[in-house]
Amino acid sequence: MGLDPEVRRRAALLRLDEVLGVDDEAAGPAPRDPPAPPLRGALDAAVVLLATLYLGVRHSLTDCLTTPLGREQLARQVVEVGRRGVPIVVGVTFLIGAIIAIQTAYTLEPYGATIYVARGVGISMTRELGPLMAAVLVAARSGSAIAAELGSMVVSEEVEALEMMALRPRRFLLSPRFAALTFSVPALSVCADVAGVLGGAAIMVLQYDIVARAYFDETVRAVYLSDIGSGLIKSVFFGALIAAVACRCGLSLRGGPEAVGRAATAAVVQSIVAVVLFDAAFTFASRGIL
Repeated sequence: MGLDPEVRRRAALLRLDEVLGVDDEAAGPAPRDPPAPPLRGALDAAVVLLATLYLGVRHSLTDCLTTPLGREQLARQVVEVGRRGVPIVVGVTFLIGAIIAIQTAYTLEPYGATIYVARGVGISMTRELGPLMAAVLVAARSGSAIAAELGSMVVSEEVEALEMMALRPRRFLLSPRFAALTFSVPALSVCADVAGVLGGAAIMVLQYDIVARAYFDETVRAVYLSDIGSGLIKSVFFGALIAAVACRCGLSLRGGPEAVGRAATAAVVQSIVAVVLFDAAFTFASRGIL
């Protein structure tokens, strides 16, 4: 048919080429799909990651709470990761709160606004530094221990022995550690928040003669429940990320006993990088930057 080229193009777009008798070559190349947004791939990967972590938490709780052995292993891991991690988390975050108070007061003192140091310390600890420092310390302390423990079991063929006895390694090895880290990191984050605020208060009361009651009143006025909630939500995913990375590094170990140290080191480095990347993505998304 002697159709105008523009009519041919529109006929191809509307899928009328068969009705009008226009072949594909005469109609020209098919229209290209619009390009995907630059961050579409990153957002899709983030959704997959969140779904994977959610499924991991759900399966871990099911495995741990349905059997007496699972509950016993979960309690042991919670004590190992949570209770024994409190002193180092509290000590480090107390000093971090004190450091933030000193640096902020140095900036605000010429303006006579040192009381507002309470706002900076409270918000920074509850939203970011408390959960982040708790996760980093747990990754360095417990993540490396989990990777080394699982790696040693792989080297000594204990994991294969469980499989030969028709016992699922996931139920006895992975689920208790995954669930324990998922619940322990938020609890440690609360301890870190309180310790950081107390560290800032100690500096302002002892060094700058701020009344303790006034400092804590200013902190309460500045910190909202949304600040505390966002930190706790992030800390749940921090714990799940640390557990996933540590278990993967331990179970994927290849080699002899000398590879156990490399697995522990890799678990610490990869866990901290994963936590920081997730924290940055969460912060950007919550502020509408992404």
